[in-house]
Amino acid sequence: MQHRRGAALAALLAVLALMGAPLQATAVGGVAVSDVEVAALSIFPFCACDTYRCNDGPFRLDYLYTNATVGEFGGAEADLVFQLHQVPCPATVPCCPIMLQNFGKLEIEVRIGCAQFFLGATINGERRTAYYDTENPTGKIRITPPLQPSPGQCDCLSPIASPKTTRWSVTFVDSRVAGTDTVFEYRVALSNRFVCDNITFREGNCCDQTLDGIVFPVVPSYVSAVTAAVWTTAAGVRIQSRFWQDAASVTTLMEFPMSTTSLPDDGYVVLSLYVSRGAWASTASFPCPVSQLAPDENACDYELRGSQTLPGQPTKPYSDGGLNVPACCPEGVTYLSEPCPPACNANTADSAYTLSYVSTVNPTGSTTRFTFSVDFDFTQASKPCGGMAIGFLMLTTNPSPPAGFAVVAVSFAGVAAPYIDDTNTLNVDLSSFAGVQPSTLLEVDVSGVYPISTLCTLPWFGAASCPYTLAGVSTSSSCCPAGAVIL
Repeated sequence: MQHRRGAALAALLAVLALMGAPLQATAVGGVAVSDVEVAALSIFPFCACDTYRCNDGPFRLDYLYTNATVGEFGGAEADLVFQLHQVPCPATVPCCPIMLQNFGKLEIEVRIGCAQFFLGATINGERRTAYYDTENPTGKIRITPPLQPSPGQCDCLSPIASPKTTRWSVTFVDSRVAGTDTVFEYRVALSNRFVCDNITFREGNCCDQTLDGIVFPVVPSYVSAVTAAVWTTAAGVRIQSRFWQDAASVTTLMEFPMSTTSLPDDGYVVLSLYVSRGAWASTASFPCPVSQLAPDENACDYELRGSQTLPGQPTKPYSDGGLNVPACCPEGVTYLSEPCPPACNANTADSAYTLSYVSTVNPTGSTTRFTFSVDFDFTQASKPCGGMAIGFLMLTTNPSPPAGFAVVAVSFAGVAAPYIDDTNTLNVDLSSFAGVQPSTLLEVDVSGVYPISTLCTLPWFGAASCPYTLAGVSTSSSCCPAGAVIL
């Protein structure tokens, strides 16, 4: 949608109103108006409505940017470009179905003295009926009909959530009993260890997407048992949000979307889901259906909600000039296993060590060497487990390898390392390694000629992987940062 004005105009677009029929269904953003019956409202939107709350409407208007242009007669003009989104809205809120069925007009509050500069408005390149109203204490631009936007949540990029597709991740942390509820706590983290890939099935990407909220699939008969969702910062400060139940899922959206600049690298927020113990007594499992991304019994899927952003500008929604731009809804999986003992810090964000895959070679005609790298990030050295002394590596491998597949040798930093090749777990003793290097090679030799996909087969966010744990001790605590080598 575009509003065109003279370049000399310094209009302040302060408030917006999205109106449906009847006019009592109105959502207003930018001002706080008490939800009371007002016969003659003296402030924008200058009409009496049942509610003025932004959250009670299914649409949101965002300012994108201003384009300086040359008008038809050579004068300087400017286009103010906005984007209208349809956002999730509970059907139980009266304004939601009313405005979805009949979205009658859009109004924006502006300075009353700028009417002479206003030239008109277009939506998706089509000129619309627009009127600059100066009959009230402040001006307002009225646009009719505003054209029903496509639901953002139905048209979205939905890659598998991984460090290659989005910087946001969701990890189950713990569960606890709180009165009549079980609280399932998740850490929604922002990773700085990130290499972005474009989406292959559609144009665009979700690399620096905003984070609006999360959808959790739930077994339909237990949806009503999930009663609330609470967002907090890492310091425990409450984040304003909304929550509702659908037929087979629950959704929670933050009041204000977060961008990838909202948190420091490796920063996080906490999401707590409250489940009634009267309906679901287990504290070890969440009432989710069978995961579509992982075969594990303790796996639960989730869907991130957000918007694409301009390249290099993660606070600005992406626009292609008015055409429909899909939102972002990467799909991921969390594992509800028993939390690590408090004495062992498993958070990779608190450690400087990670494990990555390097290469596969065949040094002889009958063996294969899989090379990994234990990487040390010096910028993480000050973290609680940043300076830990590594004790051992536990690498989870193929539980059903082909006949004859076996580990025959392991070396670390060029020196043979003691190891135990147990059922689907390779344990390597690294305690004799004293130095700290940015990258130290770990070589695993197996009998036969195989690709890395034979060793690393476990699902991890939709991709094959080798989950790992690096265990050690820091000056303050025991450390066991866990992650996965993703192929």
